Amino acid sequence: MNLIATLSLILIALASLLLVLAIYGRLRQGSGVLAALAGASVVLERRDGVQLTGILQATAAGLELQGAIRSSAEQPALPASILLYAVEYDAIESISRETADAAASRGQSYRQTRLERFLNRLGDAVDGLLNRQARVTAWDWVPEDALAPRRILGYDGNRWDPMLARSLGQRVIFHCVLGNAQYERMGVLGAYDQRFLLLTDVLLPRSQVFPLPQSQTQVTTDAVRIQRSGSRLEIQNRSPYPLLLDDLHMAEQDRELGMMIEAGASFSIHTDQPLAAPCELRCQIVHQVDMILPRRTTLIRYRTATTDILPLFDAGILLQPDASLQTREEELRWELRQHPQNALAAASLGRLLYRKGQWTEAESYLQQALQTPKSLPDSGQRLRLELIQLQRRQGNPPENQS
Repeated sequence: MNLIATLSLILIALASLLLVLAIYGRLRQGSGVLAALAGASVVLERRDGVQLTGILQATAAGLELQGAIRSSAEQPALPASILLYAVEYDAIESISRETADAAASRGQSYRQTRLERFLNRLGDAVDGLLNRQARVTAWDWVPEDALAPRRILGYDGNRWDPMLARSLGQRVIFHCVLGNAQYERMGVLGAYDQRFLLLTDVLLPRSQVFPLPQSQTQVTTDAVRIQRSGSRLEIQNRSPYPLLLDDLHMAEQDRELGMMIEAGASFSIHTDQPLAAPCELRCQIVHQVDMILPRRTTLIRYRTATTDILPLFDAGILLQPDASLQTREEELRWELRQHPQNALAAASLGRLLYRKGQWTEAESYLQQALQTPKSLPDSGQRLRLELIQLQRRQGNPPENQS
């Protein structure tokens, strides 16, 4: 009888210890990946389009952006300390911090200790007993020639993932949802927890609009210098990465550029008439960042040793149909019926079809545009890289382009 009582007490003690460890693991993981950027100035982007900038502080209950600036079309910029509770984490699209050099960001990668692995597995086991399984996010609208693996956007709910654990500290290619599209990006997997992934050394193109209100003006930033003089617009790329020029908006007209300027290079754009009216230059400037992304909308797809920047040219595959793109597609198809040799229209249609996931047809139009590269602003330099990216996404070997 005494033996049975002793064994019972031992089992109760072990069960209590495991319960305490599970509770500790649950509390500990609350701030997990978020704690990696604690004290840093970050940009938090929400799925409703609101962007917040401030100093990140994280706890198990949620996060705080100290001295945050929130700006939207309806509200002016307002410095404040903004609180986001853990139950609101599904509203987060991304959290990013700009980094000066890759070595510093890669230094944050770590391997989980045996105790951490044990606690994470124990937490998953407890969740299994409570029927709390990992949540999988599916892609409801699938493009015409999409591959089956792209139907899954991501999943969360498990603390221990052997494939992610093997990838810690490794350079990976990942798919992530930003806005209404899924993009392919590259970075180093620094950490993961139940809700988030930390990707460091990520080269992230961010759209930016430069208003040019006068016929004689100059805009200078760390990444670009724009000089406007009469009918001439000179653009210099001052960043160490390619500068992607999308389009130039003048009065009521949009002039699509779809070109790339190499690091340190310049390019001049000439128009038929002086730029007396206000105009806007829309481009994508590449930033090196550390990113925290929700696991529900992010998938690690490949481990790779390459530092190739081809993912910069991923146009993103739409998650839902876009009515405005449908109208633009009809306009481009009409233009090509009237002028089959219009390389700019063929390139634009190819990019649009790529976004819609119609890859086979997109490839044919990109190939068509490259038949007359001299008709393209940068002689097809950006378009060639986009074609290689599309072929790689399809699993086809890239073809040499002349």
